[in-house]
Amino acid sequence: MRTCIASAVIAIPAATQSLAESEYKLAKQARDEGRDEACLLHIDRARRFLADEPKLDKKLLEAIDKYARTVDHRDVARSKAMRKAAGKLLKVCQQYIDKGWLEIAGPLLGEARRLDPTSAKATQQKLSKARNASAGTGALAEMFLEGELIWGTDDWKFAGDVLIAPAYDESKVLMIGDRRLRFDAPDRATSVEFRAEGPVDLRIVFAYRHIEDYCVLRLDTEGAGKGKVEIARYEAGKKTAIASETVDMPASADGWRRLGFQCDGESLHVDFGEKRVLKAPIPMSPMRGFLGLMLLGKSAENKPVSFRHLRMEGYE
Repeated sequence: MRTCIASAVIAIPAATQSLAESEYKLAKQARDEGRDEACLLHIDRARRFLADEPKLDKKLLEAIDKYARTVDHRDVARSKAMRKAAGKLLKVCQQYIDKGWLEIAGPLLGEARRLDPTSAKATQQKLSKARNASAGTGALAEMFLEGELIWGTDDWKFAGDVLIAPAYDESKVLMIGDRRLRFDAPDRATSVEFRAEGPVDLRIVFAYRHIEDYCVLRLDTEGAGKGKVEIARYEAGKKTAIASETVDMPASADGWRRLGFQCDGESLHVDFGEKRVLKAPIPMSPMRGFLGLMLLGKSAENKPVSFRHLRMEGYE
């Protein structure tokens, strides 16, 4: 039977805007402040968010496109050029996939997705299939084989079904998966096993939108058989601590431990091993974005950390 440990929590205001609507609002704010270039960058992000939605909001897209033309009369030509460039990149990318040179194909696909996410979907599926066949299998490979490195080195690698993060110094290393998810729907659970030599400050990043807007489930091992689990939100570079608890860390026979969370539609429930150790309110709404794995260095040199057996339950 799982045990539940109560913890002090804070209330989080709900938001109703989609990611695209939020970026559109930021674009208008930037325009009002005279920052037209920043406005266009927010518009580009809004378009990418719309492209990732299961059902395209054509009315919102038309409004965004119309607004973009008032900001920059070159927007139509710019968008057309980006689509054309993405098409050329995808053509070359597909040739490298067919040749089996997947490490070259990956960056080409990433750049094409940045330019025109809609046209890149078919090629992405093709590369995912090829990479899963050559380097790893299962949910972890499916999520991170084409992941995006945000901080740190590009030495993340698969050894069979195990993802190994590189050795790192007193800085952040963060790998983001390539699939946008909704984390706040009822009965959705996310967990992963990890193995580390010595103390570790490990974070499962979720609802990642960009480098200044994301949530984390953090495990900070403090030694002496104790650790701290925490749910937090980062927005505009500022941290909001949602809930935390100190947990026991009994010895593991093979070094592997499981950390994860489950949503019931109103709260997040954190599991460490076989125990439910923390309950927290949903840190943001809607809670949508990417999944990631982050490590923070505690010393000048930290040994690699391994991950395996990613579980994604209840997702479509």
